[in-house]
Amino acid sequence: MAGKTRRTAERREPADEEPGPSPERRRPEGGPRRAAPRKRGRRRKGSLRVGRIVYWGAVAALWLVIAAIGVLFWVGSHLPPIQSLEIPKRPPSIQIVGLDGRVLANRGEMGGAAVPATAAAAAHAMECRRAFGEARKGAV
Repeated sequence: MAGKTRRTAERREPADEEPGPSPERRRPEGGPRRAAPRKRGRRRKGSLRVGRIVYWGAVAALWLVIAAIGVLFWVGSHLPPIQSLEIPKRPPSIQIVGLDGRVLANRGEMGGAAVPATAAAAAHAMECRRAFGEARKGAV
């Protein structure tokens, strides 16, 4: 509002005669009508493009949300009932046997119960060497 002059509200009394257009501005009785001059506002083409992009982006986002909800509903309706799900059975246990016939390792339901303590310690030492050996090389 800075820089604009403010008009004071003055009360006007009604005139006895209604003022008409000045004689030079009156159109002749049979003459053609002129269109009122258009008010041309300055529109920036860049802002119009940005507005359109924002608008159509919002429309596209809305349709994507609707499509995502539809896909989730479709996938959910095609899932099997929860009562029919079972815990899968474990694969059969596998024994790894050395050349002399000793059991080196078991894989399967037996787990680590049949693994000798020395094999577990060897695996642990190998993992520690990998983990801490790499860390020492990077620190030096």
